[in-house]
Amino acid sequence: MPVAVIKQVELEANSALGARYLLRLLELREGYAIERVASARGRKPQVEAWFRWDRQSADKTFAKIARSKTRPDRQRRYYPVCFLPEQQLSLFVEG
Repeated sequence: MPVAVIKQVELEANSALGARYLLRLLELREGYAIERVASARGRKPQVEAWFRWDRQSADKTFAKIARSKTRPDRQRRYYPVCFLPEQQLSLFVEG
């Protein structure tokens, strides 16, 4: 169970099925997780997560994935729909 959502970015591609990609950096009690949910209209969402012990490594992985999805030379390029930085997400965290 995540303690807090540190960063979140939602991406969308110009595709017939409306491909979407949600990427979140989660703080856990034991470390950090980078979670991604890939989905499209009429398709079951695919969820993957990667664990990192330290914040620096988690930030680096989060940025690397986001950069790779928004690269201009990609066949299917994703564009940001919604980005919630750390300051805004803190408004929604209980505690």
